[in-house]
Amino acid sequence: MTGTQKPLPRLMTPAEVTKVLPVSERTLENWRLRGFGPPFIRLDALARHKVVYDWHAVEAWLDTFKRP
Repeated sequence: MTGTQKPLPRLMTPAEVTKVLPVSERTLENWRLRGFGPPFIRLDALARHKVVYDWHAVEAWLDTFKRP
């Protein structure tokens, strides 16, 4: 990899995300169903539980809640 290429995104399971965010896996699932929460990637359209999160997208989502 050259210095100009970005590293691959860090993909995290819902369980890994809940170790960083103060919410449960169930809350993340409810947010996904309601169209809220950090962006996620569904790896298999037929299996609801095969979901990962790009940590950079989670951080960007969190930044939307920062107060000036």
